[in-house]
Amino acid sequence: MLFEELYPQEKRTRVLSISGSVDKNLVLTVDDLNKFRHAGVRLNEVGTDGNYTGAFFYEGVLLKNLLELAKVNWSTHP
Repeated sequence: MLFEELYPQEKRTRVLSISGSVDKNLVLTVDDLNKFRHAGVRLNEVGTDGNYTGAFFYEGVLLKNLLELAKVNWSTHP
């Protein structure tokens, strides 16, 4: 169940902001992020006893692409 379904009164726009040593500050909503190409990775979880406990799939926008869009000023970060 989604957070918004559990707490409808808490529904608000969530954003990701990138600022600081960049040429272009970014404020991106979830809708904005959904317009970017996504990448996914599947992770298999193995417990300390060596037994397989499950597989998880994560998907999202590559941070590299967002940092390139913000034009990070790498000269301040050697």
